[in-house]
Amino acid sequence: VLQYPVRVSDIDIFDHMNNSVYWSVVEEYLATMPELMSAPLRVTIEHDLPVALGDKLEILRHVHPAGSTDKFGPDLVDRPVITLT
Repeated sequence: VLQYPVRVSDIDIFDHMNNSVYWSVVEEYLATMPELMSAPLRVTIEHDLPVALGDKLEILRHVHPAGSTDKFGPDLVDRPVITLT
């Protein structure tokens, strides 16, 4: 689990975290996990709720074993998939 505190500079004029900051958070996480960069990587960001100043983000990593990954598409069925939430 990686925690990321939301900073004043992360907030846009709509009073929530700017979309580009989500990618910065993922990039910072990946910089601490070089083993994730050894294979092709697909990242999807889903916005369930806006993130506001003072919120704390947590990035959770889950490894889906090969053979259980059909929900990620036919090209990924035979390999492990790591999701970041």
